[in-house]
Amino acid sequence: MLSLIYDQSCSNLAFPSKKLPLTFISMEDWALVTFKGIDTQKYLQNQLTCDIFSLDINHFQFAAHCNFQGKIFSNICIFYYNQSMAFIERRSVRDNHLSELKKYAMFSKITINADDEVVLLGIAGFQVQMELEKIFKNLPNIFCPVIHYKYTTLLYFKLPTPRFLLITNKEVSNYLQQKFKEKAIFKNSQQWLSLDIEAGYPIIDNVNFAKFIPQSVNLQLIDGISFNKGCYLGQEIVARTQYYGTHKRTLCWLVGKSKNIPTAGCKLEVKRNKHWLIIGTILASCKMNTNNIWIQAVLNNKIASSNIFRLYNDNNSEFILKLLF
Repeated sequence: MLSLIYDQSCSNLAFPSKKLPLTFISMEDWALVTFKGIDTQKYLQNQLTCDIFSLDINHFQFAAHCNFQGKIFSNICIFYYNQSMAFIERRSVRDNHLSELKKYAMFSKITINADDEVVLLGIAGFQVQMELEKIFKNLPNIFCPVIHYKYTTLLYFKLPTPRFLLITNKEVSNYLQQKFKEKAIFKNSQQWLSLDIEAGYPIIDNVNFAKFIPQSVNLQLIDGISFNKGCYLGQEIVARTQYYGTHKRTLCWLVGKSKNIPTAGCKLEVKRNKHWLIIGTILASCKMNTNNIWIQAVLNNKIASSNIFRLYNDNNSEFILKLLF
């Protein structure tokens, strides 16, 4: 695991993207899963919501792996890696997810492994592209979001502002730390989490394992669902939900105050007249350096920007809708 020299004054407080200085981010809450074998593409095509056959070595794809009821085990970012494929997902969900993913692998020529030897390193913030261009001859961009080097693969994310995820080794990460130690601050994975909340990229941790369909976390809005590919686990539910417009929940970003930072899986309530009604479930939250708390949640889609929310049965918390994705 990468050891970063944190900004000790506020290492657990995240910056909004527009105020983020050049920042190195440890990705301890994310994990890499790798695949090898001649059946890799075929197997994943039958498991994931995205179209694996349309993916090339210079692009990644968001996707979900669902059960037969269309409920998400995990959402992932998948790409080609080391002559095969790999994906990144939340570390908390990885072990349970791998158990599900391997259930049918015995019938295919594929090996699935958790890889904790690599270093996952996020780099974002002020002039990030200009600074990385001093190190890497070519950087990924909106047209070519994945670039491979001998020891490093770089992924480019355009939202909420350009940022990069490096899959590399300890030697490269240590070199980069030393190179930028006078220019960059160093943050833990809460900073990357806040950027994902801001971007509208869903966060599925283990507490929310197999609870939501892909449309409830707006996976279709980030091209994480192919409606033209063949069969995969949960396809019937996912397709019917889309074509009949029956999804009643949506991904939201809330901002507010609370004495305690809420945890994934907690319920949110909305004020209706004089009463509080349960309206949704928290996926993720983080404390910001602005002294606010950001929440990513799945809410009933019949909400208004004027609604006031609180944590379940917590009179000391108050949140408003920042963005309905």
